[in-house]
Amino acid sequence: MLTEGYLTYSLGLQRHNSMYLFLVPVMYFLFRLLLLVPGNAPVLVRNISMLVYVIHPAVIIALRGAAKAVGLTWLLVDNTLVQFLTVTAASFAAAALIGYVTGYVLKRKGR
Repeated sequence: MLTEGYLTYSLGLQRHNSMYLFLVPVMYFLFRLLLLVPGNAPVLVRNISMLVYVIHPAVIIALRGAAKAVGLTWLLVDNTLVQFLTVTAASFAAAALIGYVTGYVLKRKGR
């Protein structure tokens, strides 16, 4: 995938850096490998990972809008490492907050 990314970037074929042809087989074999690992994750970890997956596209859109509004597009959007780290941190923070709030509400209702 690294070679594919470098090749498509150097040839100017990438519209953005998150779509690769080799991503499909890599993810297939990664998930097959993960199925071999025994054990169960704690409920909180499962819920937060699911929320991060669902929330991160909205965080990307919000980050782009906020960066444009404050004039930091060069840092928060054009710099892909900073964008990745910011989206990751914001997605986990939002997922943890949602997980905490929903857990608190369910405890108050007695579920």
